[in-house]
Amino acid sequence: MKNTIKRSIKYSIFVLGCFFAFSTCQLVEITESSKITCPDIKKSETQGIIVSLKNSIQDIEYVNIYRQDITGSLTEADYTRPIENIGLVFPVGNNTTFVYEDNYVLKNNTYRYYVRLYDKNEGYTLSNWTTGITPRNGIAGNDSDTLRYLPKSNTKLVYNANDKKLVISGTIITPSAIDNFDDKFKPALIFSCSAGTQAISFVSDTENESPIHDGNEIHLLEILPSTFFNTDLEIKGLVGQYEEIEDGNLQRVIWTALSSIPVYDTNERRFPDNKIVIEVKYGAQGYDFSSSL
Repeated sequence: MKNTIKRSIKYSIFVLGCFFAFSTCQLVEITESSKITCPDIKKSETQGIIVSLKNSIQDIEYVNIYRQDITGSLTEADYTRPIENIGLVFPVGNNTTFVYEDNYVLKNNTYRYYVRLYDKNEGYTLSNWTTGITPRNGIAGNDSDTLRYLPKSNTKLVYNANDKKLVISGTIITPSAIDNFDDKFKPALIFSCSAGTQAISFVSDTENESPIHDGNEIHLLEILPSTFFNTDLEIKGLVGQYEEIEDGNLQRVIWTALSSIPVYDTNERRFPDNKIVIEVKYGAQGYDFSSSL
């Protein structure tokens, strides 16, 4: 039975990085005004990077963590694989250094990382890349698809322009290599337009079913910011999103790798580049009824 009340979907919105720097791990490329040093490798049994923030952190809103799989690459010229935005960290207190442990990777692969912070006064600041890291605490195996949502070959998202909703059509397998995945992660769609790129989580429209069940309706007017309406809006795909909360405060957000899903209209025509336009009409301009001075 449809639960229309639950269509007022609880969601979380976070800025997802779209700009990438391809530089070596040389501190000379970081200016004195920058607030991030190049991430170092954490010397421990777990795989992580140490991020040091320069100066005060009171104006830093969040730090993005980026990862690239460079397994088998011999030189930096070979680093052509996708760069993944895997998390957000919200610095608190006076802690100017934090460790980010990345456990949702393949144990025998090699990865490199960089970070980007957002400062409300200075905007974005980028670090350089780390050297390659082979994790000790990753997932055994050699199939990276086990660490992301895996849509079946005929799975798609159907956009209903009249109702301004997306409907899941087909089967999507949860990341099979992540233990207790459904206890931690929630599904989130990645939307991108000229106003930015954001990860938007969603829930099921039917009680006692997974949010990614076949037929689930995602009502876009209820979850998207207004800046995403009346413009080209790209649906980049699906990620698992895990929010770490401590003492009632959001500490960090962790994302699985992105899985692309094709988008169709209700007449079974595919949208080029997965781009739709959510056309929303606003009220007409009224007349001035202000009091005279």
